[in-house]
Amino acid sequence: MSKEQNLVPALEIPNITLAFLVQELQPQLLNAYVNKIQQMSNQILKFKIHTKTGDRTLLITSNSIYFTNYSTQAKPNPTSFASFLNKHLYNERILKFEQITSERIIVLEFRSCKLYCELFAQGNIILTDLNNQILMPFKPKSWSVRTLRKGETYQLPPARGSNPFTVSVQEFSKAIQASPKNLVQSLIATVNLAPVIAEQICADIKLEKTIQPNTLTSKQIQSLFHQLQFYYIQSLQKIPQPSLLENPTKTILLPYSLPLHVQFVSKEYTSFTEALDELNLGKITQSNPQEVEEQKTQTKKFSELEYSIQQQHVLFKECEENAVLYAQLGEKIYENYSALSEVILWIQENTNPKINSPEILEKLKQKFPFIQEMDLRKKELIVDL
Repeated sequence: MSKEQNLVPALEIPNITLAFLVQELQPQLLNAYVNKIQQMSNQILKFKIHTKTGDRTLLITSNSIYFTNYSTQAKPNPTSFASFLNKHLYNERILKFEQITSERIIVLEFRSCKLYCELFAQGNIILTDLNNQILMPFKPKSWSVRTLRKGETYQLPPARGSNPFTVSVQEFSKAIQASPKNLVQSLIATVNLAPVIAEQICADIKLEKTIQPNTLTSKQIQSLFHQLQFYYIQSLQKIPQPSLLENPTKTILLPYSLPLHVQFVSKEYTSFTEALDELNLGKITQSNPQEVEEQKTQTKKFSELEYSIQQQHVLFKECEENAVLYAQLGEKIYENYSALSEVILWIQENTNPKINSPEILEKLKQKFPFIQEMDLRKKELIVDL
């Protein structure tokens, strides 16, 4: 197997994990600018993104999107798709970064176009205008229900049941009881639950996953719905603990460990970016751990340097603005030099230790109406010119 193929391991990323991933990336991607787009392999696109904390490398694979801390090599010659994206997205600001309902699809919206990232099956990336007319797909494809080709209107794939993030208890109850499949299959098909979470929900309320949903009581359906909300809605309000679940048949990245599968959790991470970076790219340089750490250190230093440069640009801009302001003040002082000299001379001649400042100020204001405030102790004079 080639290194390019190893870049995208057989890793499942359920819709709930994608929701957490979007939540993690949004603060950095919103209002960031696209600088450059390159193709690394047939499955990976590399975006140079200018964020408020510096330049970052964003990778879009067939099943994920994340920032990498590794040095990554693109193809030596620009591909037609990467060139087309550069033409439309160079220096464009990311206005929206969202997951579409509960699908494994993310959309990045710009001033005049949208970029749809379909992170399922073999993956695809589709550039459209704001009316969803396809400008160019990464992989042109056609099915009986939709076509991903230039000039066609972009359509989402058929929904797999209700949206678990927004489904009501009435909608959930009706869909479950009408399903001809067993309980766990019905949860997957009717409300688009990740299979491992559907199994966990059944275990939580001690229901056999193979029973028929039409035999459930109202109380059992309420309990199922409560657990669905716990894993899909309430969990999003908590700090995630990205966990890699590996069993004999699959590898899944989850936002939390599940009691039913706790024995299969092989590793926990501090962030989804860290997890995906290691799982997608770490294997290339795993034979040389020192090189991996050096790359991470260099990338961190580079980001810190970029941030420092940005701060210097901000300070330089402030200095420029202050220079203009002080030049204007200097002009005002020069225009009123004679009057200001007269004020200073008057203060020198009329200052008397026996007379307090308020009295002097009152006399001064009567003679020079443009005087606002005075502090003899600090030797400060405020004037309105």
